[in-house]
Parts: sequence; structure tokens; C-alpha cells
Amino acid sequence: MPPEDFVFFRNIGLNDQATSLQTSQVGEPSLANNGRQIYMTGNWYATKSLDNGSSWQYVSPFTTLPSAAGGFCCDQLTHYDRSRDLLFWLLQYIRGSNNENIFRIAIKNGATLQNNSWYWYNFSPSGVTSSWAGLWFDYPDMALSNNYLWVTFNVFNSSNLWQRAVVFKFPLDTLATGGSLNYSYWSTTNNGSLRLTQGAGDTM
Repeated sequence: MPPEDFVFFRNIGLNDQATSLQTSQVGEPSLANNGRQIYMTGNWYATKSLDNGSSWQYVSPFTTLPSAAGGFCCDQLTHYDRSRDLLFWLLQYIRGSNNENIFRIAIKNGATLQNNSWYWYNFSPSGVTSSWAGLWFDYPDMALSNNYLWVTFNVFNSSNLWQRAVVFKFPLDTLATGGSLNYSYWSTTNNGSLRLTQGAGDTM
């Protein structure tokens, strides 16, 4: 049987108030929803809806959370884990004085987008391994499997030359409690810009 034509049930454009004009030709949208509550990020903005997308409120990725490294810019991603009722917000920050940047995984429990209460974990290259001192992360991807949050990045040196790609594996049970985080990672110097499977089960 041939597939039926794609049908838009609702098509809502974000207005300037929803994005605070923090848009560009590189949109890179990412969206997560928990029932009526929806969270969306672009390259420069985040926005939220508490009413199934009927109205939107701008969320500043620059000031909602404390600044880190050289300040926010620009990549962001968001995901919702239905099994544990967790909303994830990944933010990438600019390189600081040591040439390193960080990425941050911010987390919310439950349908609580009406407030800006988040907890988070920060990751720097040298914090992952001392051999990566002076390097920086860029171009993330993020996906869920049954029990883990997965994140990928390219890693560059101070001359902006690609060094490797890395895949992180974070246990969802620990992320749900905000506890001390033990995680694993794998890296390769053979291929870059790794993308993750969306909708994975036990295996990524």
C-alpha cells in the first residue's frame, strides 16, 4: 500500500517575541515535548510553550543559566525522556582563556517549564581526559536509548583543526537524580561529525 500524503495538523510559526530576534540562516531547530509543554531550541535562541504550542515564551540561552567558559554560543539541542520524565537541554559554550570550551547538559524533572529551575553538568575537554587539554568541542548530536543519554561532538585544536570525534554515554538513572555522574566515552580519529540513531532501544 503506498504511503498517504503528509498532512499538517497544525503549522505555527514562531514570532519575533518567541525568539527575541536571535535567529539566523543557520536554524538547526531541536524540539522536545512533555504533554502540553514544548521546548524548542535554535542556534541562538530557546523558546517554550505551556499550551500545546498555541503561545511561546523566549528563553535566553545566554542568561537563563550561569555563564561558563567564554559564554554561550551557539549550538543547542533538546530531548525528552518519557520513561523517566526528564527534559534535557544541551548548550555549547565559547572557548575561554585556556582555549577550551565546555558543553552543558541541563535537566528538568517533570512538566515544570513554567519556571527556569534547572540542574546541570558541565564537561570540558581536559575534564574528560587530561590529554585533551587546550582542545574544544563543536557540532553536537544527542539521542536517547532505553537507559542512556548519548552525546557526540567533534573536537578541534587551537588552530581550529579537527582532531577527533567523541561519543559520550550517560546513565539516565543518575541524570534523573542529579547524583555524581560516572560516564563512558569513545573517540575516533578516523571519522568526524558522528550522528546518532533517534529512537534506539537497548542498543545505540
